Amino acid sequence: MEEYILSSYPFHKVSFLKELLKKDNIWFNKLKSQNFLIDKNYIKKIYNILQEYEGRKFLEIGGGSGNVSIVLILIAKELAIVELDKYFSKLLFNIFCESALNIEDKIKDYSSLNDNKIERNFDNSKNQNGYDFKFLMNSEKESLKKISEYILNKSKKIYVFNDDFLSFDLYKFYNEEKLIIFGNIPYNISTKIIMKIVEFKDIIDFAFLTTQKEYFERLLGKFEKSFFTVYTQYHFELNKFFDIPSNAFFPKPEVNSTFFSLKPKKKIYDKNIEKEFFEFVSKSFSNKRKKLLNNFKNDESIYTKLLSIFEKENIDKNSRAEDFNLNDFIKIFNQLKSL
Repeated sequence: MEEYILSSYPFHKVSFLKELLKKDNIWFNKLKSQNFLIDKNYIKKIYNILQEYEGRKFLEIGGGSGNVSIVLILIAKELAIVELDKYFSKLLFNIFCESALNIEDKIKDYSSLNDNKIERNFDNSKNQNGYDFKFLMNSEKESLKKISEYILNKSKKIYVFNDDFLSFDLYKFYNEEKLIIFGNIPYNISTKIIMKIVEFKDIIDFAFLTTQKEYFERLLGKFEKSFFTVYTQYHFELNKFFDIPSNAFFPKPEVNSTFFSLKPKKKIYDKNIEKEFFEFVSKSFSNKRKKLLNNFKNDESIYTKLLSIFEKENIDKNSRAEDFNLNDFIKIFNQLKSL
């Protein structure tokens, strides 16, 4: 059944997506980076990686038309989808949160969608709020019906939140068991999303993300380092799975993507010391073209201490911040605190 659902999900077809959006006069918003993964080969690769976490609680950042939500539904026992776009929130609700046994019924307005968590645990088989999918072929209708039957038979719990993930309280969905985050995240707010995950990392087991390939390489510090490189590596173990070409998405973005995971690390410092550490790292990168030491010249005490540390550790005084990795910064900072 799982293989059938994955292979037959109609929203993986560009022609289907175009027809639906044209019918409802919906246009993709570039500001929201609405690019949906449609290549079944990459969707199946994601499924194979996530299968290890079957029976867990997942939270998806931006479900869109459900192209990866369908993967998460097959794996998760509970799934919360946080979707900012109201149209796609309603679409997701109708596909996954209502019985689709009468899929041709027209949608009713969900006046509470903006405000409340919506849960349908399929305790009845009557579909009260189906999208008008009359343009579907019989095979596509059958696919959506099978999805609904699968969710019902497996007692899956699906939640749709019409909300902005950046302001969303993850504790709404947390109940002792740590969450697994999934997101094909907008390129223009990737940093904000990772910082949000840091904020809640104590209740997160893993975050599986797709973002711009060059952005991921900056997180790794592959070609250049920044403050955020050190910040991310301090909080997480990063693991790359594979790259995804731009033509695997619709609409096609201008860049290729990378699918990777973030595994939260244990804290190295308490809250106050951690704040001092990041202030030190931030100051070190305040002018990347300058030598690291020169970024502290306006603070004679720290500059003198750093000079002493560089001499003791035989560090080149001409080194820039990008020449140091996370462990280097931790070592220098610890010595700085001890002086």
